[in-house]
Amino acid sequence: MSIEHCALSIDLKGVIYINIKLLDCIKNAATLIQNEEVLNLLKEGNLEDLSDFSDARRDLDLLVECGNMVYSELAGEYLPLYSSQSFKNESGNIEFKDFNKNVVEINSVTDLNGNKLYFKVYPQSLSTLRGSVIVSFSYLPDKVGVYDALDYHAGRLSERIVAYGICAEYSIIKGMFNDATYFDKKFRDSLLNACRRKNILIPPRRWL
Repeated sequence: MSIEHCALSIDLKGVIYINIKLLDCIKNAATLIQNEEVLNLLKEGNLEDLSDFSDARRDLDLLVECGNMVYSELAGEYLPLYSSQSFKNESGNIEFKDFNKNVVEINSVTDLNGNKLYFKVYPQSLSTLRGSVIVSFSYLPDKVGVYDALDYHAGRLSERIVAYGICAEYSIIKGMFNDATYFDKKFRDSLLNACRRKNILIPPRRWL
């Protein structure tokens, strides 16, 4: 995995991480399904041409869509993504629309000194003590483009694992059910190995 195909992120402790980029996952997936036309299109690098209606471009767009499906599935079911956000809570009520990410679950609310605060979650908001607070939560990622990075650090998850999931989704959409079953097993087995320490159960896809 080359540095130019990655994005850097820095955690609260100042540790620098390399994030996986969707482009690398797509390249892996195109290689696995032996789609030379997509690989050639990626080599050309002219992906901003909106007038390109070729089969290769349609396949690439489908792979990107499948990549986002896998990305959302990973965050929602297997490897939660976590973030935190500070609020100046004047009313005692914080609406979810005011968060900078798509909240899945609130994990904790603390004051600026790290003391945990009581909170209660409602369908559209959470209530807690008034004042400056920090809310920690899990979230679903926004859709990404082919050149964008995922919110996963390289090492925690690999491009190949994501690529297996992409291939499984792509194959089922294309009606290649044997390939879909094969790639889904590779995806689940590889993900199970990556998550082994967390004792995460990886169920089969709903279409199998």
